[in-house]
Amino acid sequence: MTVQQAIENFIFAKQIQGCTEKSIKCKEIIKKHALDFGGTLSDKEVMILCKISRNSYYKYKRELKEEMNK
Repeated sequence: MTVQQAIENFIFAKQIQGCTEKSIKCKEIIKKHALDFGGTLSDKEVMILCKISRNSYYKYKRELKEEMNK
């Protein structure tokens, strides 16, 4: 397998899981700043910081909690 094929397979796998570049960045921001993860910002403030909707925020937050429980 070439490096290019490995990259394409990785990108394809991430797309299947619903991971986008924006979701990955937002999850990092949520982990760093949300009160539930030891940060100092409220949920609403983190939503504004990430520039995402309420539904997306709680979806990412739920996914992060599930990842932590594994």
